[in-house]
Amino acid sequence: NNILIFGITALIFYLRVRKQQHRLILSEQQYRSLFDSNPNPMWIYHKKTLAFIAVNEAAVAKYGYSRNEFLSMSIRNIRPESDYELLNEALKCEQEGIAELGAWRHLRKSGEIFPVSVVSHDVWFNQQSCKMVMATDITQIVRNEQMLREGYLKEKELREELAVNYEQVRKSELENRLMAHVIDKINNLVLIVKEDGLISWVNRAFTDFTGYTPAEAIGRRPSEIILGPKTDPEAVARLQEAVRQKNFFNEELINYKKSG
Repeated sequence: NNILIFGITALIFYLRVRKQQHRLILSEQQYRSLFDSNPNPMWIYHKKTLAFIAVNEAAVAKYGYSRNEFLSMSIRNIRPESDYELLNEALKCEQEGIAELGAWRHLRKSGEIFPVSVVSHDVWFNQQSCKMVMATDITQIVRNEQMLREGYLKEKELREELAVNYEQVRKSELENRLMAHVIDKINNLVLIVKEDGLISWVNRAFTDFTGYTPAEAIGRRPSEIILGPKTDPEAVARLQEAVRQKNFFNEELINYKKSG
């Protein structure tokens, strides 16, 4: 009877152990599936040697190394040499549990450097103390931030340039008002013509002498209001050519008042 009880107990214990082992195997398979199918590069490395122990397919695709090449490397090999000191400092200050390690520069097999955001977690793997790491490519995020910085600097530059231009325009308008005030007081007839040949301003002497108000003169061509039948067309042509050439012109012309 004792033997029978012992046998039944052993059988029950064996079945429970087998069931537990099956659960562990199933759990490990699920973990492996999640690890391998994760779209972000992931790897496990030994905490003391820093050697890669396992990598997923996303890491192989992103970094360009084969799985066997990865397993012959350490985490130093995927970083530029100029970042080794930063890595050493980070390893000295390792956090327990889940740790967000921020942005890093990683190195592809091709030699291309790209930015990643790194998260790590302590794991016990193959009877060894290890770290599991997930690296997310943040190239587009960094590029967008750079574009935002450049846009901000450009906007700042434009604002400063606009402020300078505004001040120059303000000073120019002030000078123009002063000059217009002076010209408006003199007895000589003065009119200002724009590049398109239209009158943009006349002084008070012009209005008083010709009879044309500023509203009647501004926006029209001088030939429409002050030139007439007895005005020498050849002299007018010489005047127009001097204006085109931006040269000084001096000649006598017959002009007409509003009254004719």
